[in-house]
Amino acid sequence: MEAKHFVSIVIRVFSIVIFLYAVNSGANVVPLIDDPAYKSIAYFQVASIITMLLVAVFLWFFPLIVASGLLPRSSEPSNSPSKLEPIDFQVVCFTSITFYLLFNVLSDVIYWGSYLLFFGESQFDSQDIIAHDKASIITTVIELIVLVPLLMNIKGFILVLNKLRYGG
Repeated sequence: MEAKHFVSIVIRVFSIVIFLYAVNSGANVVPLIDDPAYKSIAYFQVASIITMLLVAVFLWFFPLIVASGLLPRSSEPSNSPSKLEPIDFQVVCFTSITFYLLFNVLSDVIYWGSYLLFFGESQFDSQDIIAHDKASIITTVIELIVLVPLLMNIKGFILVLNKLRYGG
């Protein structure tokens, strides 16, 4: 198996996790739909759930296309397609970790989006948000900023880490 096949398995598992998270979120949104005080939060949650379901379906049906887009193209033909090179193994591991972190960041983005919408609709002022929550929101934004380029160039990131590690 090539690295893209392993990454496609990770992508399929990620799509299952996204689907389960969307179903769980959908069960939590049902009581909010009828409450006029939480209308915009409910709409935000429903839009988030629909988006997650669409992404999960896309990732489930097209994992090899996504994996091929994430992994750099090899200019050298592989002599033994069943053998996974060490750099390819690192790419698969970092892709797995990145998808795990991406799931956590996306769930945090949905949570903090709902949280901020709640403060926007309530009688509370945005200055009533405690410092810990503000720090968590900023942390989530920074994680998202770091994860997107990491996901787009995992092999380049691994090469930088190897240069730092081995001094070359």
